[in-house]
Amino acid sequence: MTILDDDTLALARLAWWLGPWSPRGARPAGVRRRALTLGAGGPSFLYQPTDRPARAAWLISPGLHPDGPDDARMDRFAHVLAAAGAVVLSPRSPALCELRLGPEVVRCLAGAADALTAEPAARDLPLRVASVSVGSLAALRLAAEPATAARLDRLVVIGGYADPEALMASLCGADPAPRDPLNQPAAFLTLLDHLPVAIHDRARLVAAWRWFVRTAWPREAWKRAGSTAHHACARELTREVDARDRELFLVGCGVVPGGHALCRAALAAGPYAYLDPRPHLAGVRAEVTAIHGLTDTVIPIGQLDALVAALPRVRAVRLGGFAHSRPVGAAELVRHLPRAADEVRAFAAVLRAVA
Repeated sequence: MTILDDDTLALARLAWWLGPWSPRGARPAGVRRRALTLGAGGPSFLYQPTDRPARAAWLISPGLHPDGPDDARMDRFAHVLAAAGAVVLSPRSPALCELRLGPEVVRCLAGAADALTAEPAARDLPLRVASVSVGSLAALRLAAEPATAARLDRLVVIGGYADPEALMASLCGADPAPRDPLNQPAAFLTLLDHLPVAIHDRARLVAAWRWFVRTAWPREAWKRAGSTAHHACARELTREVDARDRELFLVGCGVVPGGHALCRAALAAGPYAYLDPRPHLAGVRAEVTAIHGLTDTVIPIGQLDALVAALPRVRAVRLGGFAHSRPVGAAELVRHLPRAADEVRAFAAVLRAVA
């Protein structure tokens, strides 16, 4: 009987937990989670394996989500990386929890990298970064910083972007590809200071957009391309907004047209050059694997090509069995059976990137 070595067992464990066949609500055993205070806004979390030595230190660069590292998907991803033999830091970014892709997200991730490498359990381990969604901005900028580039061993970009104009077009529904209709408030919250309209009660408007996101994002049926199920929710929330801001609120929710024109004008008028990672990417020295779902409805697959064109060296992985930031369900996976061989090769590349 052949006994599998530790590396093979770790790879098999990763294949199980990262694939669409594993239960979404479950987490691997053998992991300890500890809260860390890295700044304002609540705790970040450090994960360590309890049944094997750690071989790498992974820093997660999160996307926009009001729960930050408390988001169940983020917590599960950190557990999976740790169970495979890594010390993992899932940091809280106050701006991203507020659904803003602000310039401070880059500084926040740099501080988290310093905190991770200062941890005794991670101090002598190779540093790696895995970004999710628009977390690619901070991760790519971090990888390009001279002080970090020399010590960063590997970068994995999951569902990331390169072109901020294309990102805003996708969030606002101007991209012709099928899109999740629930993400436009994030564009408005990011560009709020330079929207070419009068805002009468900013605090109430911002609170209503964030409440809309908290209500809408967990509802998978509302995310289907072309769905208008979120319209009733948005109209109900107009009662929480100053009467003079109600139309803007509905535009920001995608219920009333005109969102892309407003965001495009704000992007052109405001200090948003920081949203474009491409001028910095020549400085990236780490091994980069960029993973993107073929049917991503949040950031379209074309952004993978934009990243490949901008990075000095990168392995591009296209997955049919992957949505924006999670594996697809079994029913959707069946649609990709005709390209099963390509899927197997792509999934193997994902395992190599995070193993």
